[in-house]
Amino acid sequence: MSQREHETGDPIAGDFLENLVAAMRRHSAGVFEFENDDTFLSVVLEAESPDISPNTRPHTDDAPSEAELDIVVKSPELGLFTGAGKSIGDSVLRDDVIGFVCIGPLRLAIRAPTDGLITRELARDGTPIGYQEAVFSIRPVIAS
Repeated sequence: MSQREHETGDPIAGDFLENLVAAMRRHSAGVFEFENDDTFLSVVLEAESPDISPNTRPHTDDAPSEAELDIVVKSPELGLFTGAGKSIGDSVLRDDVIGFVCIGPLRLAIRAPTDGLITRELARDGTPIGYQEAVFSIRPVIAS
């Protein structure tokens, strides 16, 4: 028990939140949730995603196929995959929760990195997934 926690009786006092946020950023986790008997803690960080220009179009005859344009969404951590009700063909918006990685009592959200359509589900509900394992493919929406 830290000096500050001992003084205040608050287990979140001191450097806990700073250390938690640093760990979340280090592991690219945008959401941290913890639930215990009478405690619920949810920390949400604004996720950084790659810049994707909606007007980007290939200009050559060697243009990649649509499947090659898909963005692979990877697991932020090792754990059990749980879906969030999204399936192939569903439309998603950037930062929509499309699944979760469960690690004991923790649930880390897997968020869509861009607006688009889910083209592949690569993990099944309740199955173990590894760190940075592909769980979905999303075809970005390209504005016309």
